Amino acid sequence: MKKVLLLLLTIVGAFGSQAQINVIHDTVTQVVAKNNITHLIKDSIENTTGSPIVVTWVKDAQFLQSGWTLSGICDKITCYPPPANGPYTFTIDPGEKVIMYVDIKADPSATDGNNYITLKLNDGVSDKYITFRAYSWPNQLSNVDINSIVSIYPNPATNYINLNILDNKVKNINVINIVGKKLASFKLNSSSSNFMRVPLDNITKGVYLLQFTDVNGKIMGVKKITKQ
Repeated sequence: MKKVLLLLLTIVGAFGSQAQINVIHDTVTQVVAKNNITHLIKDSIENTTGSPIVVTWVKDAQFLQSGWTLSGICDKITCYPPPANGPYTFTIDPGEKVIMYVDIKADPSATDGNNYITLKLNDGVSDKYITFRAYSWPNQLSNVDINSIVSIYPNPATNYINLNILDNKVKNINVINIVGKKLASFKLNSSSSNFMRVPLDNITKGVYLLQFTDVNGKIMGVKKITKQ
C-alpha cells in the first residue's frame, strides 16, 4: 500500500510541476533598417491551463552594438522604458495569449551585425526564455543602386533562386547568414547571359543575405532572401 501511495504522489507531483505557460517562439529575429525609426519585435506566450497564471519576468541579457537603442520592453500591462530590467508581473487568464515585444532602433551610422535582448519568464513552476534578435546589414556599400541592377525570384524560395543581373561589374555572389558567416559563394560568368540560378538545397530554412561583389571583392550591394 505504501508503494502504491508513493507512486501516486510521484505521478501527481510530476503533473503538478509541468510548465504552465507556453512560449510560441524561443527566438524571434527581425531585420532592422538603420533609419532611427523604432521597430517592434514580437513574440507570444499563452496559458494552456484552466486557471489564471501569474508571470514574473526580468531582462536576462542584452547585447546592443554602437548606434543601437532599446526604446522599451512591453508586456500585457504596459511598456517599460530602458533599462527595463524588472522584475515585472502580470496575469494571464486561462486560454489567453499575450504578446510581448521590444522596441528597438538603429541610427544610420549603427554598427552592422547581430543584436539581442533575452527575457526570462517564470510562471511559478519553471523558467522560460525569449530572445529577440535584431540585425542590420548595409544595403549598399558603393555608388551602385543594387535594386536597379539585380532582380530576384522567387523570394521566398525553396530549392533555388533566379537572378537577373544587369551590370557586368558584378562578379561574385555570396550567401551570408544573419551572423555574417559566408555559407556559399558563386562566380558569375560574364561571358554568359545575365541570368544565374543559385541553388539553396544545402541551406536550412531561414533568412539570408545575398552579397554582390565586384572583381576586387568590394561589396556592391546586399539583398535579403528567405529560404522556406
